Amino acid sequence: MLKDCCHAVVDHKTHGYQGKHWETSGPTGNLEKGTRRLTTKAVDKEMDQERDWRAKREEKLSKLAREIIQPLLDDFNDTLVISKREMAAEDRLLTHHQESVKDSVQCELVCRENGRRVDEMAEKEREHQVRLLMAMKDDAMRTASIDSLVDSMAFTNQKRSLINTDLEEASERLQDDQKETDVEYNKAVGEMLDQSLITVVQESHKDILKEQEEQARKEKIELQKMIENDKVAYQNQNRFSKAVNMIVAMYRDLEMKEHKEEEKMKQYVEDVKFTAQEDIVRIVNTKRTCSLYRKEKSRRIQEEEQLVTQDNPARAAMMNVMNRVQRQMLLQKFKGKWVNITNKKKAGRTEEQSEENLTERDKKLRMIRTKNRKETKVVRWQDEDF
Repeated sequence: MLKDCCHAVVDHKTHGYQGKHWETSGPTGNLEKGTRRLTTKAVDKEMDQERDWRAKREEKLSKLAREIIQPLLDDFNDTLVISKREMAAEDRLLTHHQESVKDSVQCELVCRENGRRVDEMAEKEREHQVRLLMAMKDDAMRTASIDSLVDSMAFTNQKRSLINTDLEEASERLQDDQKETDVEYNKAVGEMLDQSLITVVQESHKDILKEQEEQARKEKIELQKMIENDKVAYQNQNRFSKAVNMIVAMYRDLEMKEHKEEEKMKQYVEDVKFTAQEDIVRIVNTKRTCSLYRKEKSRRIQEEEQLVTQDNPARAAMMNVMNRVQRQMLLQKFKGKWVNITNKKKAGRTEEQSEENLTERDKKLRMIRTKNRKETKVVRWQDEDF
């Protein structure tokens, strides 16, 4: 390899170094000679050799590309030919179908024309029969020949009706058989065409396919040998295969990570959804409970108010009994005494009088004795009974 521009730029009029490195055939890669002319000649020679080597390399690559692309082009051309044949077969089937439709339309037009003619003939016959009937009604014109003619006409009409019925049934059966025959014929023709087309294509392409397979196998072997011989190409192919494998592994890891993230996100969404549902249910239940609690509370308050406002002798008597029982329990528990509110004032006066008669020493002893004692009393109103 050329180390710097000093090895290549010898004469500005000749080839100069333009930022490209050229491979040299020398063992050391040093193109510097004894004189400037020899150095220039050596550089030109190496550049020519490099140019020839690159031209041969490009030619090999183009040949290899043509060998690879040519089978694809042949397959494309074969597919194009097959598609053209299939389109031609479809056109033939479409033409046959249109011809069948045209024949059926022509048959229908002919049937209509014949039906019109039959209707005209039937109308003429009806008019003739009407004239004969009018002649039969007229006694002046009625004869034995007319009576026999009428009998024969009746018999003929009966036979004609039977014949017409048979003809109509036969015509319907003929049309049904013709439709079934056309359908079966079209199916058979289509199957035969498909089978013949497949057979022709297989027979025509059997040898070509064998040759193409053999050629592709040889080209693959040659390409493998060429790659093995060319160490640089072989290394590049190995690097490319490693890079492809690395990219595939990275892509799989990325897909796996995306899948895990997606699963994680789905689980998170499900958890959030479940939590939100629980919160909503809890809030709704709380609101419902609060409303029921308020209703029950208001109901009880109303009931209590009604019980308080209403006069209930039984309840009053029960409350009086409970108060007396509680009072008696308190008296027994604390060893208290019963004090009437009417006698309290009298007792207070007697105590005041007794305190006035006590001496100072008695008052002090009594005060010390009753200082930390609290008297237990129960007050009874005048309307209460013990």
